[in-house]
Amino acid sequence: MIGPQDHEEKLRMQQRIAEEDERARHQDEEEQAHTAYLRMRLGDRYMKAGNARRAIGEYKRAVQMDARNAQFRTRLGDAYVFLEMVAQAMTQYREAIRNEPSLADPHASLGDLYARFGMMNEAIECYQNAVELSPDRAFFRYKLAELYFILRRAEDAIEHLERAVEMAPQDAFYHFRLGDFHQRLEQAEDAAGHFQECARLAPYDDYYHARLAASCLALGRTRDAIESYRQAVILDPHNRCYQMLLADAYLEAGMKNHAAWHQERAGDLDEYDAEFVRRRRAEARCGRPPLPVLEP
Repeated sequence: MIGPQDHEEKLRMQQRIAEEDERARHQDEEEQAHTAYLRMRLGDRYMKAGNARRAIGEYKRAVQMDARNAQFRTRLGDAYVFLEMVAQAMTQYREAIRNEPSLADPHASLGDLYARFGMMNEAIECYQNAVELSPDRAFFRYKLAELYFILRRAEDAIEHLERAVEMAPQDAFYHFRLGDFHQRLEQAEDAAGHFQECARLAPYDDYYHARLAASCLALGRTRDAIESYRQAVILDPHNRCYQMLLADAYLEAGMKNHAAWHQERAGDLDEYDAEFVRRRRAEARCGRPPLPVLEP
């Protein structure tokens, strides 16, 4: 017969075994989660190297280890998008949202796909969800602003992009996009302010200087325009567009000899360069009559 002490000892032994099994189970889960995370990181490295197919293999392994992890599925969806495998990507994003609806990234990525195929209402809803879930992520507000601008909801677009600028004041890109919005709305003063900030934050970006120059010309700030175009030429001396646009600025200032010299350096522009110059000239004129043709 088993005495009371033996029975208690048996119960204690069973409890110890159960506790050890539970610890081992947790350890296995932690090791598996760690291994799945390493698979995701390896997939990230393949994506950075441009090898999306290898990345997909690693992301799939991570998903197999933890099928409810929304981050793994979002990464897998992004890799599918890279390879134009849209249906597979959409499946992963939707599954990520179903598993973890509070994660903002799959909402934004799904919004990208909807916008790509002209499903604007669905895209806006996804971007709005992303903004609500991560209100401090400037990039999500930028995405929503871009879509609002496409839909001619300019006030909403500017509101969200202004918030993005407030969140990331040292990021020249958001200043640039906001300046571009203002430029397209023919709000040259606001555009020039943001392009000026772009040039300050990214002084070696010639394109920012060129956009600033065009907005300065629209405001009649010819000297500032000349200086900005000259800076663009210094940064990219082989860009013939900048030579031609600098010639325009000198002509605006009445400095015909300088204008002629830079126009000669520009030479004949190909179709692509001519279109670039046409756009900057349209921004610079902003409803004013065109400059006179400079005689050779």
